[in-house]
Amino acid sequence: MAVDILPATLKIFEKTMKMTSFENSLDAATTFDQLRSDITIAPKSPEGQKLIQKFFFLGKTVTTEGTFNDMVKIAWRMVKEIPQCPLRKMSLLFLSIGTLCTTARASEVWSGKIENWLGNQLTTGGKGCTGHGFTLVTTQ
Repeated sequence: MAVDILPATLKIFEKTMKMTSFENSLDAATTFDQLRSDITIAPKSPEGQKLIQKFFFLGKTVTTEGTFNDMVKIAWRMVKEIPQCPLRKMSLLFLSIGTLCTTARASEVWSGKIENWLGNQLTTGGKGCTGHGFTLVTTQ
């Protein structure tokens, strides 16, 4: 697998962070800096390698937006069961989505919707900067 997943992962992360709003922006900036740093380490971890392999091949099967959304749900279900700290889990989720976007066809529009949704979910209460929830993907 000669494809570099990190640029797509960092691109999604940066776009997602622009979709968030927090009352304490200094605290949010610190958290995002820690997350950005961990995203560069996560691909080297055993969990990161496993997720890259899985979603690299699954991404090639994505042909519709619905399937792409389903893959994001699958990624979250896999990541939330990994025994790691919340920061690493978020890094692994971004890594999974970045891998999907690297291999899925026409994922630019779909990833934009996921970035918007995830940015809203990362804001306190899942209400996001727009003041209302966005139900593109559920985590149940």
